[in-house]
Amino acid sequence: MEQGLKIKPKDLTLNQLQAKNAFQNLEFKKVIESVKILDSLNLSSPFYQNLLGISYYHTKEYKKAKKVLTKLLLKRKIQDDTYYYLGLVHQKLKDYAIAEQCFNLSIYSKRPKIDKEYFQLAMLFKAQNKPKEAISYLKKSLKERSYNADALYEIAVLTENFYKDKTIALKYYQEYISHFESKNPQRTKYVLQQITKIKTDLFLTK
Repeated sequence: MEQGLKIKPKDLTLNQLQAKNAFQNLEFKKVIESVKILDSLNLSSPFYQNLLGISYYHTKEYKKAKKVLTKLLLKRKIQDDTYYYLGLVHQKLKDYAIAEQCFNLSIYSKRPKIDKEYFQLAMLFKAQNKPKEAISYLKKSLKERSYNADALYEIAVLTENFYKDKTIALKYYQEYISHFESKNPQRTKYVLQQITKIKTDLFLTK
């Protein structure tokens, strides 16, 4: 590969391979050299820019690393470990508050979303006429992804039937309308009817 680069120093494929191999071998200066050539050809990608930013961190060029990784962030081209290394960079620059945010974003971005699994568990218990367990899993589903039309609808209906306190269901119905009024006309019609009914019943019982 190095012989090939001597003959064709600006070859796209050779520089891409050099950057990848050098990164795997922790030869960060070589990574920087190859990615800079890709930049000069306007053929670099977010993947290689991420390698460049990480390599700058390892060569202790923290301001350069910050510039490259922040650019990825602003362009919404986040790669594996972008947040993590940006956190390390800010830590080295003693920007501790920003470093903390980056590490937390890194944790969040790597944590798998399991709202669908919780929702299906809820439906499983609903089918077995176990509303308490179903409601518990719907709450977990909504905690994973708060704007979930199906979970909001199901928890509203179940809490209305399960709890004497109808304000619990009312809160979920209103939240559903707030975010998903135009999503399903038939479902929206039912939800609006229930909101009116609960409000009327609450007024009459005062």
